[in-house]
Amino acid sequence: MKNFKVGPQYGWLVVVALIAFVMAVAWPLAAHAAELGVKIKISAKNRSTTDTAFCGGGEGLIGDKLQVNVFTDLSGVTTGTATFKDATGLITTFDIDQVFGWGGDAIVLVDSSNNNAVVIWYSDAAAPAHVSVEIPRSCSNTKSTFTLGVDKVSVQMKF
Repeated sequence: MKNFKVGPQYGWLVVVALIAFVMAVAWPLAAHAAELGVKIKISAKNRSTTDTAFCGGGEGLIGDKLQVNVFTDLSGVTTGTATFKDATGLITTFDIDQVFGWGGDAIVLVDSSNNNAVVIWYSDAAAPAHVSVEIPRSCSNTKSTFTLGVDKVSVQMKF
């Protein structure tokens, strides 16, 4: 049987092959090691003012946009942002640091520094399912409503 010896001129090849092997094994594991908790993403564009908000008002303007990216870990620590751009171009950014349920009909995302909120209404009890922007948080302060089936709305929750 013949012994295989690696000379100095090929030693780098063994090191590169070993690094490539370690990265090939470790990279997929790192990609699947996501944090545990709840991730909420929303993308919405108001295409109509015929929305029926939970409060009966605050339909907003055609062209209003909302982007949300929030994460809550298992200990309840919430981080993320929501960006609301109204049809006139005014941009309001929320630093979301609280997430909680409300009345069994909604999930509320709040910036506690100014009490601005994005509310995900998932019950049809009072109105069709929709997302509303409240500046500051209060039903009467709804600035825009994005209704599923009427506006362009995508809500994703990953557990």
